[in-house]
Amino acid sequence: MPTSRKPQTKTDAVEPKFTTGDLVQLKSGGPEMTVGQTDGATVYCDWSEGGKTRSRSFLAGQLVFSESKQSDLELSRRIAYLLDKGVRESGGEAKNMNLEEQISYLKSVK
Repeated sequence: MPTSRKPQTKTDAVEPKFTTGDLVQLKSGGPEMTVGQTDGATVYCDWSEGGKTRSRSFLAGQLVFSESKQSDLELSRRIAYLLDKGVRESGGEAKNMNLEEQISYLKSVK
């Protein structure tokens, strides 16, 4: 018997995957929190408030990576995009670039 599966939405496709130790914040703002563990869509976080350690679970969709992690993600996505663009523009020849050649290519891109 075929199983009915809910179609994946655009939001589901880009929902971040959090792992233990990640620094996160609520989308609505608030303190920076550390991911203690994850269980499916539930993320358990710890943070300090008024000298006390607080803990709470959140749905993954309520959280974003903290600003420093967001910057790292944006940079890694930009690098991946530029390298992919280089592969397409070179007709596939750039697939065989070693790390030094990739770095050189990235430095030449404006």
